[in-house]
Amino acid sequence: MASSSYAYLDSNDRKDDKLDSQRNYQGDYPDLENALYLWHIQMEKKKAPKWSNGWLDRLKKRHNIKEYKLRGEGGSVDIHNEDTVKQMDNLRAECSSYALKDIFNTDKTGLFWNLQPDRYLATQQIGGGKKSKERITLVLTANADGLEN
Repeated sequence: MASSSYAYLDSNDRKDDKLDSQRNYQGDYPDLENALYLWHIQMEKKKAPKWSNGWLDRLKKRHNIKEYKLRGEGGSVDIHNEDTVKQMDNLRAECSSYALKDIFNTDKTGLFWNLQPDRYLATQQIGGGKKSKERITLVLTANADGLEN
């Protein structure tokens, strides 16, 4: 035997559920892990209910709870501000004198094609890095009736 790290390779009592693992790691709390595993097996035999995220999804829907992420300039505009409401009303009044086909909107956006996700699932905080600034800039234009873009 070369090392105790590879003792599991020399063992003849391999279990089928361990064959596909790369290493037979016992974990820091083998008694706790074994108890959890035995409990899991008991629950499978009892046909215990399988819980899903459905209840959480319904709770969020009932109370209108959503995940929001501020983006760009839109995050800095208070749409309930009295001045903002007045400006929007004036803009709507001005636009009402034009046909929908003659009202255009243009906006610029960037596609950060090499940017890593800013959210992740992990058991502990992991280190970050610099965000990639490589992007493709897009300019999009469309009219109000949607026939020209």
